Amino acid sequence: MKKLILTIIPALFLVFTTQAQSELLASNDGNTTHTKINKDANFEMDGMDIASYISNHFNYPTEANEANVSGKLKVQVLVLEDGRASLLGMNGLESESIKAELERMIAAMPEWQPAIKNGQPAKQVVQFSMNLQLD
Repeated sequence: MKKLILTIIPALFLVFTTQAQSELLASNDGNTTHTKINKDANFEMDGMDIASYISNHFNYPTEANEANVSGKLKVQVLVLEDGRASLLGMNGLESESIKAELERMIAAMPEWQPAIKNGQPAKQVVQFSMNLQLD
């Protein structure tokens, strides 16, 4: 039987990078200003980071296994002000069963610590990479 080797690839130490959103705000004088996230959204559950959580909760779909779907996948998650997360998109693999499993797993996640902007919780897009390999 094939075995799935799942590697979560953040940029610096795991393969988890966040991309802070900038918002454009128009002022009364017509100038545009950018506001940036002061603190990025963060996921931690009982000392488990996002990579560990995915490794423990991602169930490789039977259809993807039978079709030998493997490779690098970039995943974008939207973390809302209240900490709820949802799949925003994925790039790299065309697999509806992988997408459905990511949606299931992300919807079942405990709440994230939302991003902070100007002292208030804010939405943020978080991106990470996964390397799905069948052994």
